[in-house]
Amino acid sequence: MNWVLYFIVFWLLFIIPAITRRKNRRRIKQSKMRRRKGRKAMSYELIKKFIGKKCYLHGENDFTVPTGVILTVEDNWAEIELEDKKTKLVNLDYITQIEEVPEKKKK
Repeated sequence: MNWVLYFIVFWLLFIIPAITRRKNRRRIKQSKMRRRKGRKAMSYELIKKFIGKKCYLHGENDFTVPTGVILTVEDNWAEIELEDKKTKLVNLDYITQIEEVPEKKKK
């Protein structure tokens, strides 16, 4: 009975985390390979339409940037001003979706 407990603890502490790390690495490699195979990046002209607007940015592997105003777009980087007046640079190669935040209607 005692060896069963050690076996379960060993699986929970070492084997399962190693398997999940391997899956995450594989997913990242696959996304990089898709990019190398000629998958076109998001057009910067489309992104420039969102300059000055409050937006959500969604990226690969459930990566999200907090809500902010897009200030500038240069090469593959976007400068974003967050709600707390801090600025953040985001690599647009990893962005898959940009969503404008709708303004709330005042009554």
